[in-house]
Amino acid sequence: MMLLGCLVANLCAIAVVSYLLMETFQRGENEIWKTMQQFGWFFDPLAVFLMIGATFLYEKPIRIFLNLQKKKQSISQKIAFLARKRVLNTFFTILSTRTVDNV
Repeated sequence: MMLLGCLVANLCAIAVVSYLLMETFQRGENEIWKTMQQFGWFFDPLAVFLMIGATFLYEKPIRIFLNLQKKKQSISQKIAFLARKRVLNTFFTILSTRTVDNV
């Protein structure tokens, strides 16, 4: 679920930057569009893979903790503390990004 959110965020950012560049350099100029496409072939996949890599690194202690708990093996205090901390931080990060309507 977190990976899907990262992918959607990257796609939205790409769309916004493309729109702003097109508005800045007036529509119809093919040169800026070609330049954007050339850079896009490198930076777009790089941004997606960077987010996927960061997500896997962030979730690694959680996966280790859950795998050890499932196998009923002993869990070190360091891994347990880090996994609990990351799970709690993930909840508050998601909560803080949602908009609240005050009625």
